[in-house]
Amino acid sequence: MEMKTVSGEEQTVLLAEPSANETVNVTMVEGQDVVLGFDQSSVESMALNENGDLVIYFQNESSLVLENAQDLALNDSPIQISFASGETLDINSLVDTAAVSENSATETISVETVDATPPTVGETLADNVTPETLDTIEPAVGTEVVEDGPTQITEPAANTRQVIQLEEGAEYKMAFSQDDVESINQNGEELVISFDNGGTLVIPNYGSATEDGTIVLNQSDSPFSMAEVQQ
Repeated sequence: MEMKTVSGEEQTVLLAEPSANETVNVTMVEGQDVVLGFDQSSVESMALNENGDLVIYFQNESSLVLENAQDLALNDSPIQISFASGETLDINSLVDTAAVSENSATETISVETVDATPPTVGETLADNVTPETLDTIEPAVGTEVVEDGPTQITEPAANTRQVIQLEEGAEYKMAFSQDDVESINQNGEELVISFDNGGTLVIPNYGSATEDGTIVLNQSDSPFSMAEVQQ
């Protein structure tokens, strides 16, 4: 992955989306404003790392790192980060989210407030999670949990990119018609399936997970085979 470092002292800095698989580090200074010159739809996620840097992840697998964003946003002369559309990015909300995530590791969560992932095949339910509670838990995007059956991997919506990480030892079912598949490719560990509707399904750890006991079935409950899909 290519990495770049950008440093500047201009009052307002305009940042573009990095090229695919590229990481760009931006060193900011106090009182400096930042304009994110890209469409919000190209952003996959945003988070503050342990250093207080704001990391923006893009759909093209690139990333933009705004160094010391947390400190600069909370000091007496806070920086302003906004999109080209004029919408301001609220760093404080990301700070609050990070604090909740850190505190949740040491707190006991009651049944009423539990936020858990449904257990995989063979996994025991936590003492504070009942079968009734599981009915209120949302499965990961792109999957559907079936009682007493494998987790179903569904076809992505039109023109969307869906990334699913397989759990070791779990059981999955490709719950879509092979007729809807345009192409399927495996590059090392990663499996990429493109669909006729323009959607893309990416499983980054397909190779290692299936080698370590993860079971993947096709729509007819037979072992999933790339060769069959490619026919």
